[in-house]
Amino acid sequence: MKKIIYILLFILPILLISCSSSNNNEQEESNFEINSMSVNELMTKAQVLFEEKNYSEAFKYLKSLADQGDAKAQNNLGNMYRDGL
Repeated sequence: MKKIIYILLFILPILLISCSSSNNNEQEESNFEINSMSVNELMTKAQVLFEEKNYSEAFKYLKSLADQGDAKAQNNLGNMYRDGL
């Protein structure tokens, strides 16, 4: 029984680290795409994603714009929060 516990204690952290690093790579690729786009491209992409009801992706683009001070994006984010999207 102790061997099983030791094996689990050894394997679980390795699995957790490997899973989190793959998520970070996907997020870094997404952030690179967002950072390389112009304000108009970001807003257009966000609108298309929103119309496709892909709210989580639209949120990423709007959040990036809102962080840069874009008032329209800030308003759209507020509406998404209000509507629970």
